[in-house]
Amino acid sequence: NLKQDVRNKIRKAIKKDLTFVEVTDREGLAHYYRTFLEHRRRNQLGVTFSLDHLWDLFEQTREGIRYFLVMDGEHPVAGQGGYLFNHTLHRVMSAVSNYALENKVYGGEFLQWEILRWARNQGLRWYDFAGAAYDPSSDKEANIRAFKSKFGGEEIIYNLFQKTCPGIPMATRRRTARLFSAGSKTLTRIYDSGIYEESAPNGIT
Repeated sequence: NLKQDVRNKIRKAIKKDLTFVEVTDREGLAHYYRTFLEHRRRNQLGVTFSLDHLWDLFEQTREGIRYFLVMDGEHPVAGQGGYLFNHTLHRVMSAVSNYALENKVYGGEFLQWEILRWARNQGLRWYDFAGAAYDPSSDKEANIRAFKSKFGGEEIIYNLFQKTCPGIPMATRRRTARLFSAGSKTLTRIYDSGIYEESAPNGIT
């Protein structure tokens, strides 16, 4: 079940009138893309695709990819993508906006809650929170693991392998190594989880 601090943050988001939005048009996707850019730049990470590219991909894969936002009025607070496969929504490309940090508007827990409700309404069975370090080696890894564990999901431990192929440029090797780093996933069962109410988490009004 949801941890108490998650419930408290969801209550605060509701009281602040934050809104959950499923992206359906280019304007919404532009809000998401800007939030994603801000997030990546703050963390000194690059972005290799344009809004035009993301829109083209979205147009061609609407049945398999979704994007979501939490908004404070006209300001994006947080965003996330997800792809659907085998009755599961897989969490990808999460981001927090500069506006959220500068104004101390926190919508991460609210975003995850609303995505869980959305997935349930779509008839999906699982929500994949994606990887977390099995043995965190930094505060950042520990915080990611702690956040994903607060929603009552089941942790799945899995092994991955890494192989370096001769003749491949070093930059490509590094990207590949990151893709194949060891970790664990948190899966939240959407049915029979006991955490759903029609409009709010258990005990939250």
